[in-house]
Amino acid sequence: MLKTAADLIATAQTKIKCVDVDAAKKIFQQSDNVVIIDVRETESANKSKLNDSINISRGLIEMKVPGLVPEADIVILTHCGGGGRASMAAATLKEMGYKNVYAITAKYEDIKKAFGLGAQQLDVTVHQIGHHVQLADAVGSVQTGSDPSDVT
Repeated sequence: MLKTAADLIATAQTKIKCVDVDAAKKIFQQSDNVVIIDVRETESANKSKLNDSINISRGLIEMKVPGLVPEADIVILTHCGGGGRASMAAATLKEMGYKNVYAITAKYEDIKKAFGLGAQQLDVTVHQIGHHVQLADAVGSVQTGSDPSDVT
């Protein structure tokens, strides 16, 4: 018997920590090293993305996250449009060895109300510094704090 997407998501959610928007915001504010990964497709992220988030489509998680998040103890919050892809990505990250992964299992509209929207896409490299992600673009200038980026 074939498994449905709902079956796969339900299985993933038994293996990970799922959080609502309020818990995610609290984790973000209380963590010294935290990364928010938007696992939606690039087109969706280009139209609307959260402050302090990076976009890595779910299909590229295994290839891109290790280069951007080299330490297993960094807190990772995943989000998508409704929680399914975020849960699948969080399960993959946990399987890869990341220890502090949380899937925000809420609607994107609710997530963006809590975290705010960011600026347009930048071509960036991500460096972890303290509470926020530091974003360095291709010409070497650095943006920190709530200036977001999109890594695809």
